[in-house]
Amino acid sequence: MKYSLKIFFRNRETLFWTIMFPIALLFLLSNSFSGGTTIKLYSDNEQIVDFFNRDNIEIVRVSEPFESLKNKEIDVYVDDHGDVYSYKADVKANIIKTNMDIWKRFQYDPIASMNVMERMKNSKSGFTNFGFNQMLFAVLVMTAFYSAYGALDVAANLNLKTSYLAVRTLASPKSRLAILLESSVSGILTSFLPIISSSLFAIYVIGFNGFTNVWGSCALLFVALLYGFGFGLFLGMTNIGMGAANGIIVAYMISMGSMAGMNGPNLTAYLVEHAGILLKLDPLYLVTKNLNMINSFNRLNYAEVGGVLAASIILIVFSAWRLKEKRYDSI
Repeated sequence: MKYSLKIFFRNRETLFWTIMFPIALLFLLSNSFSGGTTIKLYSDNEQIVDFFNRDNIEIVRVSEPFESLKNKEIDVYVDDHGDVYSYKADVKANIIKTNMDIWKRFQYDPIASMNVMERMKNSKSGFTNFGFNQMLFAVLVMTAFYSAYGALDVAANLNLKTSYLAVRTLASPKSRLAILLESSVSGILTSFLPIISSSLFAIYVIGFNGFTNVWGSCALLFVALLYGFGFGLFLGMTNIGMGAANGIIVAYMISMGSMAGMNGPNLTAYLVEHAGILLKLDPLYLVTKNLNMINSFNRLNYAEVGGVLAASIILIVFSAWRLKEKRYDSI
């Protein structure tokens, strides 16, 4: 563990991408949703007005809502049925649209609807809207997935086909599975550092107070970390080379993170409506969704979380089996 930490802190490129880059993303995200984003809203429905009566929402009374949208007197109009109208599809409209989608989803259960709206209404943070939470949690899940890079380093010490470092390691009389276990524990523990730094930045610098279930959030981020580690270990045990493996991790992380809501709710909302199967196959989205659920509604979809955890274990076990089966007679 001591040597893993030394290597981690001496590698400037690793420090930037695993610690500074997520923090920079969180900083840009917070600026987009900071004080200047007060949303002017009008609705015919008093229940909806009461629901949106929060610090970052200004309720405006107008007689002609559509005309007021054109004149930019209001940013968003929500009619009596909960349909959202805006002059342009910007961040403010997306925030209201995301909240209303949740509101409509719970209409079939009036008691659940009342509890959810009351929970969201009583939140003290100006940042606490479902759209912002989705993006922030997606960034944290992406940060947890960075453990894939640590797993590649572990594989580099054990796969002669892709790394000369493995020559000395595999020549050791120590069991390869024992080396894999020790290296994996060290790599997983080191991978917690970016998550901790990003979470502390979100809480103490941005002022985010959306973590209403801290231990549940930690457990979900660990699941994302374990999946990333299994994904990286699996790639590292193939013979595609470290450069190609890094490229695959970057492409996978960006595409899955974007679907999870890291770049805003537009793509995620579109996929929910038109291509939900893609989201069911995106582990980063499933963890992000459940982070939002456990902190907003104190609920979890255990099947989704269990599926990601099972996939992680399968990847790690298969990688260990691949290592055991490899033979290097030339060493």
